[in-house]
Amino acid sequence: MDNFTSILILIKGVLQMTSKLQAWRFIAILIAVVLSFAVWRAPELITAIRWW
Repeated sequence: MDNFTSILILIKGVLQMTSKLQAWRFIAILIAVVLSFAVWRAPELITAIRWW
């Protein structure tokens, strides 16, 4: 739950930054966050897909 709260705080900070950033920069940051999360969770996702 603590990890989830830190993720929400991070998202809130990113959303506050986007008011100053241009849209394409926000999209690039979002893609980078999603890719880093996917790489971080890759072993669990691969095993989940394999067993699914």
